Amino acid sequence: MNKHKILNDFCASIEILQTNIKAYHAGRKNSYRVIAVELRKLLCDKQKGNDVSLAPKILGTIKLHPLRGKQAKIDKNTTLYIPGRIYFNGKGKVSIDSLFNESLCPLELGDWLEQKLHSLEITVREFIRSVADKEGAHADDNFNTTLQKTKSVVLASDDFLSSEIIIAIGEYVLKMLIKGFSEAKKNNIIKYINQNILPISSYVKKAYKANGRGAIVIKLCNYIKGVENINFPYYLPKQFCDFFKKDKMIQKKVDQFIQNYDADKEFLMLIVDFNNELWLYQQKIKNA
Repeated sequence: MNKHKILNDFCASIEILQTNIKAYHAGRKNSYRVIAVELRKLLCDKQKGNDVSLAPKILGTIKLHPLRGKQAKIDKNTTLYIPGRIYFNGKGKVSIDSLFNESLCPLELGDWLEQKLHSLEITVREFIRSVADKEGAHADDNFNTTLQKTKSVVLASDDFLSSEIIIAIGEYVLKMLIKGFSEAKKNNIIKYINQNILPISSYVKKAYKANGRGAIVIKLCNYIKGVENINFPYYLPKQFCDFFKKDKMIQKKVDQFIQNYDADKEFLMLIVDFNNELWLYQQKIKNA
């Protein structure tokens, strides 16, 4: 397995999802086709009967929240079940709201894909693959049974149930994959810091001696392929506190913190993840 290629493909899929979800909401309705193909590639792709899905290769075990509603209500008499809520904004726009119940325990990816989405036969896996295979990657002459049913429901003038469900799945999966990828990369960075604490301590002490108080800042988007050296950017207090400017109270506390940490015994490290969430750490300096 070429790990660099797999990582590049994963990051490309994330970017494609982000771009096409925005495009769909901006009015380019056929973007759902591209989203379906990326979902298949990430979650339920097969070659010669083998699972070659991209996301598990990067994140390992993947767990996602179950659909809203009660799976037990879907039986052989169910024609078309719609989980979640259909939201109309009163201005002609419609969307599927709260498709997944994030208050419940998440499911293993295989179980998540086998949930009954619209009927006994139309599972999450079947639905994603139908849209991807019949409308995204290929242009078949006819819809299969899954798409015949879901495209029979028109939610607005140009919004089919099938496209809105794909968008709702895409938005949720994108959020969860970015969260999982951020957590994995953050843990890798912390592991790297701990394994290289001697040279990093030396680097930070030199930066402090040359510039005064400050902190190293690690933006995960700059280290997707890993850390090549220990020369992390060193931010002075004013620059550093700008990361917290959205909340003046927190910014004030961070400013007090950076003015009072013991520079002889510790240094500060800020990790900015892929969702721009901030993680501030105190790390003990280790001397040779």
